[in-house]
Amino acid sequence: DINDNAPMFEKDELELFVEENNPVGSVVAKIRANDPDEGPNAQIMYQIVEGDMRHFFQLDLLNGDLRAMVELDFEVRREYVLVVQATSAPLVSRATVHILLVDQNDNPPVLPDFQILFNNYVTNKSNSFPTGVIGCIPAHDPDVSDSLNYTFVQGNELRLLLLDPATGELQLSRDLDNNRPLEALMEVSVSGQRG
Repeated sequence: DINDNAPMFEKDELELFVEENNPVGSVVAKIRANDPDEGPNAQIMYQIVEGDMRHFFQLDLLNGDLRAMVELDFEVRREYVLVVQATSAPLVSRATVHILLVDQNDNPPVLPDFQILFNNYVTNKSNSFPTGVIGCIPAHDPDVSDSLNYTFVQGNELRLLLLDPATGELQLSRDLDNNRPLEALMEVSVSGQRG
């Protein structure tokens, strides 16, 4: 058998979905090409030829195992694009590999201390109670695909405020006495969940 066939990748463009937070040095994908030649002429050597200037990845020369040489973080970078080459000397083939990171729930929500100040002016109208949203809990989650869940932990035993568990919006309860000043310290919990 003569070496008359170039190795071929399954596609010219490959998409690989890789979970973030991989152990450094772990195999994150297997790059494979096929060579219809037989015997020594079917030997394929793999290499990265473009897109890895910072050496985040290493491609095994003989078996095509792709290793991440750094911990991949979705919140830092979502996609890497490499051009890989399969060689069965002197014949070569190339493919573009899109490494798409899959976000994990690896960051806790961020919830700073905050105050909500509002004035309720007493009027002669009995139905002058303020309605609508008076504030929103300023939390966010660095994990892009997470949704937040808001709950009172303590301080709202009298149910003076209503809390939307999905949005963090706060409203006054009708149980609030309109004629007396009120200062309340409340503790809120925010959790992230896969959205």
